[in-house]
Amino acid sequence: MKILLVLFLLISKLSFSYINIYPVKFVERIDNEGAYKKFVLYNKSEDRVRYRFYFEKTNKKMDMSDWCSLSLTSLELEPLERKEIVILCKAPENVLRGRYTAKLAIKEVDVVSKDRNLQHKRYLTKLILNMVGYVGERGVAMLKSEELNLEGIKFIDINDSNLIFTRQGRTYIYNLEQKKIQNNYDGEILERVNDRYILKIKNRYELRNLDFYDKSLSYEEVLESGNIGTFIVKKDNKYGVINKDGKVLIDFKYKILEKFKGEFSIYQNFDNYKKGIIDSKGKILLNPIFDELYITKNGNWLGKKKGLYFTSNMKVLKIDRIIPNKKDILVYEKDNKYGLINLFNLKFTENIYESISQEVDTGFILENEGKYSLIKSGEFFENKIENDVDTQHDYIIKIDDDIYGLGNFKRKSLKYYNLYTGVKLEQEFKNLKKGSSEVVVGEVKDEYYFIRSSDSKIIAKTKKDNLIYINKKYILLKEKIDYKLINIQEI
Repeated sequence: MKILLVLFLLISKLSFSYINIYPVKFVERIDNEGAYKKFVLYNKSEDRVRYRFYFEKTNKKMDMSDWCSLSLTSLELEPLERKEIVILCKAPENVLRGRYTAKLAIKEVDVVSKDRNLQHKRYLTKLILNMVGYVGERGVAMLKSEELNLEGIKFIDINDSNLIFTRQGRTYIYNLEQKKIQNNYDGEILERVNDRYILKIKNRYELRNLDFYDKSLSYEEVLESGNIGTFIVKKDNKYGVINKDGKVLIDFKYKILEKFKGEFSIYQNFDNYKKGIIDSKGKILLNPIFDELYITKNGNWLGKKKGLYFTSNMKVLKIDRIIPNKKDILVYEKDNKYGLINLFNLKFTENIYESISQEVDTGFILENEGKYSLIKSGEFFENKIENDVDTQHDYIIKIDDDIYGLGNFKRKSLKYYNLYTGVKLEQEFKNLKKGSSEVVVGEVKDEYYFIRSSDSKIIAKTKKDNLIYINKKYILLKEKIDYKLINIQEI
C-alpha cells in the first residue's frame, strides 16, 4: 500500500498538455510569389510553455521542406497567451508541376523559471503538421500520357501513393510520385473495400492489400462485411467471416450472412429458410425462426413469424407488410395507407399517408396535393415539423445521405439541397447523381459539375467525356492528351 501511495503522489505531480494551434492545415500554391500563412498558438494551461519549430523531410521525392522558412524557431507562452508564427514557402523557378509535401514539427521543450530551475515535471508533447504545396493549380496534379495509358480499363482506384487499374486481365500499379508503372500482376480487381482489394483470378477471389505485397487469400466469393477490417467470404459453398489477414472469425457454415450493422448480422442455416441473428464473434443471439427480419446497429429488431410481425421487445404489430429498406427507418403498410417505424428507438407514426419514399434515412419525402416536401425524420417523429415547410417542388430525388435534388417540371431542372446543412445551390442541373461519398455530380448541357458534399461547393467542372474516375479523395479527368488528377479536399 505504501508503494502504491508513493507512485500516486509521483504521478499526481506530473501535468499533461497538448498543443493548441490554428489553423491545422497548410495546403497552398507555392509557385509564383509563394505561400505566406500565419498560425496562432494558444496556451490554455496554467503554466508557461515553450515550443521549438523545425521542418522534417518526408522521405519522398517531391519534398519542399528546403523551400520553406519560419518567422520564429522558438517561442514562449504565458498562461492564456496567444502568439503567431508565419510560414513562407516558395518553390524555385522551373521545378516540376505537381504536389509537394513537408512536415512542420512543433516540439514542447522544458521551461526554465526565473530562479533558473525547471518548472515542475510535465509530459512534453510534439505535433507534426503535414504540409502540402502545389506548383501549378492547387489540388491538381498532371499525369503524362506517355507513362500512363488508361484506354480500355475495367477497374481503377487511387490511393495516397498509387493509381491502380485493370486492363486485359492484368492489374497495373502506377506510382503517383515517380510518375511511372511500378509493377503489374495477373488477375483483375473487382472492387476496393477499405484497405483491401478483391481480386479475381480465373474463378477464384483473392484479398490483397493496397501495395499487393501481402500473402493472397483465395475464396469462392468475397463481400464487404459492413465492419472495417473484416469480410464475409464463401468457402466450399458456405459463408463465414474473416479479418483482413485471413483469420477466421465466424466459421464457414451458413447459407446466408447479411452485411453487419454494428455487431449484428442476419443469417440463414442450411436446414431451413428462416432467419436469425448472429454477432460479430459468431454467437447466436436469435434462432432462425423468422420469414422476414430487420435489425439495427443497437440490436433492436423486427421480424415476421407465422404471418405476424414482432419487435425485439416482443410487441405484436398489426400491420400488413414491411417495405424492405436497408436503413433504420422502415416504411409499413396497413389498410392501403403508409406509416413509418424508427427501428433504432422503436417509435412509430400513424398510417395516414398515400405514399412515402422508400429510401428513408435522415429525411423522407411527403406528398401534399401533388407537391412534394422534404422532412427531417427526427423532426417528424418528434412532431416538430414547421408549419411553413417548403412544398413547392414537383418532385424530389434522393442522391446520397442528406443530399437531395429538388425538381421543377416546367424548367426541367433539379437544384442541389443538403438537408443536414440547409444549403441549397441556385445553379440548376439537368441531372444530379452520386459520384462518391464526398462528391455529387451535376449535369449541365455537355458538362459535369463536381460538388463537394462537405461544404456544398462546386470545386471543378469538365466536359462529360473527360471524366475517367472519381472516389472520395480524387477526381481523374482526361486533359487534352494527358490526365488531370484533382485532390477533392485540397482544391
